[in-house]
Amino acid sequence: MDRWLVARLHDLTGTVTERLEAFDATTAARAIRDFVVSDLSNWYVRRNRKRFWKSKDALDQASAYHALHEALVTVAKLIAPMTPFLAETLYRTLVLPLDAKAPESVHLAAWPQPDPTLLDDDLLHDMRATVRLVELGRAARAQSGVKIRQPLPRVLVRARDQRELDGVRRFEAQLLDELNVKSVRYLDPTDAFLAYDVKPNLPLLGRRLGARIPALRAALSKADGREIAEAVGEGRSFVVELDGERLELEPEAFLLDARSPDGYAAVEERGYLAALDTTVDDDLRIEGVARDAIRAVQNARKNAGFEVADRVRLAWCGGDAELERALRDHRDAVADEVLATAVERVADASETDADHVEQVAGDGGAAWTVALTRVRG
Repeated sequence: MDRWLVARLHDLTGTVTERLEAFDATTAARAIRDFVVSDLSNWYVRRNRKRFWKSKDALDQASAYHALHEALVTVAKLIAPMTPFLAETLYRTLVLPLDAKAPESVHLAAWPQPDPTLLDDDLLHDMRATVRLVELGRAARAQSGVKIRQPLPRVLVRARDQRELDGVRRFEAQLLDELNVKSVRYLDPTDAFLAYDVKPNLPLLGRRLGARIPALRAALSKADGREIAEAVGEGRSFVVELDGERLELEPEAFLLDARSPDGYAAVEERGYLAALDTTVDDDLRIEGVARDAIRAVQNARKNAGFEVADRVRLAWCGGDAELERALRDHRDAVADEVLATAVERVADASETDADHVEQVAGDGGAAWTVALTRVRG
């Protein structure tokens, strides 16, 4: 992940430099925006947040901080011509306290230069494919109505070619964690999974074809819906045989209704496919309850005003049999996520000598009470 961020940073530096030298500040600014929002914040920082505040490997934690610091300092320099005051604030915060010999202003610092030896095209390519499949998997989650905290047994993925699929295998751990699934099955790029019902777009074709619309409906019912879907996804026209005539129709002429096999929620786009197996057995359901409990305790920590890295003792009472089983079976995972040195059930959490007591409620479960005590020293 760190090497990917550095490679992406040098790729960005090259793009911004090229665009500014061509007096194209708009494209340069958009490239920086996309990097900061999508790549740096929503992907790198979010995916590595545990490394920043509860890593058990000091060298690994230092590596994450170093990569993040390099990215922010470089961004400060890249935005200097467009947002001079913000760039100066970032630079004085991130650079001057650490390097007494550094130029006193970002506007006196050297312009960043992309290093070709750090531009790992294969790494960037593999990560792009992984992120695309994660986005489709999230869309499939939303389509199914199954919340992200509920673990699912597996996801089936397909990429545009075998090269991309091999690249996604490289980041399988990221894919599993992002989609909260237990396993991945890789489909061959030629495997069909979704079925498509194809209908004519009547507002577009009604006046043009008139009485021939019923014949078009019949022709589309016999056509390969997957081929039409591929053409539409790639923005290509598709030829339909209609009364012995080859009729070439633009992508907007078709209305597609994708159908997933029973028990799956799938989304396909431009050769990529993510299909979630939505079957939830008893063990997975209880794990979902545990994850919901983690969310509730994290919110209680925030409401208590604890620092992110504060260790706590967690006591709880109330709830139902499912919550009790979840906190028993997944005690270690809960303790690790909420930084608890102890997790115990008590008769009455309000009677404990806790720093913060709060009643919480899970998704559809009975209300329960959390008591948090900061571990000092």
